[in-house]
Amino acid sequence: ILPAILAPLRQTAPGIRVRIVATGDIRNLMQREADIAIRHVRPDQPDLIARHVADFRGNLYGASAYLERAGRPRTPREVADLAFVGSPDPDRLIAPLHNYGVPVRAENFVISSDSNVVEWELMKAGYGISLLPEVLCEAEPGIEKVLPSLPSLQFPIWLVTHRELKTNRRIRLVFDTLARGLAENARMPSMQGDAGKGSEK
Repeated sequence: ILPAILAPLRQTAPGIRVRIVATGDIRNLMQREADIAIRHVRPDQPDLIARHVADFRGNLYGASAYLERAGRPRTPREVADLAFVGSPDPDRLIAPLHNYGVPVRAENFVISSDSNVVEWELMKAGYGISLLPEVLCEAEPGIEKVLPSLPSLQFPIWLVTHRELKTNRRIRLVFDTLARGLAENARMPSMQGDAGKGSEK
């Protein structure tokens, strides 16, 4: 969703050059490995500035073509009969899915990647199902929610930066553009509930 969020920046400040580092690694903002980070966890370093901009919802999704081949589950237990793609660390998903009555095992995860973009493409290509953001999947043709009765998982979106936010106009402009765009996406009609109203610390 970043291309659409950053589009206004190209109009209002075309002189700003943006480099996107798409990785699951936590970059060290204090050492300027990045200026702004989008994270799912609040940082604990006191010298960083963090804003909770929204809560996104995640669901299990799969390509319609895959679900037609593998079968559409009717119960949480049947979801565990499907193949999963995505995270190289399946333990992060196994516990919350077990809480929802889905007895998924590590063996269900047939192909993985550290890249969320690769995970997205694997799911669309029909390798299996994956836990992905609602705001992304609901707008994609040929993708459907697996067992719609399963509750959604909520995950927070934090914007994190260093103290130059207060003195560097370019960083402030990009930070505010990201905060506004992420919050707007969280309020899309496909999302239930209000976006988080976090504040800077």
